[in-house]
Amino acid sequence: SGSLHRVTVDLAENGMAVKTGSSKLPSSFQVRFALPQDDSQIECRAELAWEGNQVQGIRFRDVPAETSENLKLWIGRQLMGNDAEEPPVTCKLTDLSLGACYLQTESPFPVRTRLQLMMRVRRLELQIEGIVRVMHPGSGMGVEFTQGTSSQQTRVQGFIQTLVNNTGAIPDLQVRPDTIDNSAPALSAEPITVHDDPLLSLFLTGADLSADQFQAELRKQRGVEEEEEVLTV
Repeated sequence: SGSLHRVTVDLAENGMAVKTGSSKLPSSFQVRFALPQDDSQIECRAELAWEGNQVQGIRFRDVPAETSENLKLWIGRQLMGNDAEEPPVTCKLTDLSLGACYLQTESPFPVRTRLQLMMRVRRLELQIEGIVRVMHPGSGMGVEFTQGTSSQQTRVQGFIQTLVNNTGAIPDLQVRPDTIDNSAPALSAEPITVHDDPLLSLFLTGADLSADQFQAELRKQRGVEEEEEVLTV
């Protein structure tokens, strides 16, 4: 017996995903963790649910009712803020492509959170739905656009072109969280809509990178933005 310390990359009411590197978790074990900005300690039995690329999924078992309720309330606060009527979260748009965007914010939402985004520059507005694909605490999040219609892509392309034509313009962007999506497409590492999108590909393949490593990859993309059709804002 002994203790193993792991980095959490995702948390839900019924389980979590953790970075494991090359090591493996046993099939059944006890798990204990503290919730950020909360006095609650969560402790329960757990079991290995799935394995991915240096990431493993943990399913909680026999969670005490009070513990389950604390966890549910905490996740709800992360999604909606302390008050569901609070204004939308304001983020800074740093990277934009036809299929995705990266948002700089101190309070990013959990992976798989569905979002309603409203972007505005000059007189042009773009309302779009997305899902969080990668999240860096205290830093930002990568969002994949989920409605891959040709009309949406045309509107995104028009928004990108407006930003290009208005050098120095800072787009206004507001974000409203919806819910965490546990459907198969949301859990998949395959793009929902746009393929051959370098920014989106980074979100889907770079989840195991540290925040600094991820930002370094973003900077590499910005160096070839014209060729790769990734816009730096």
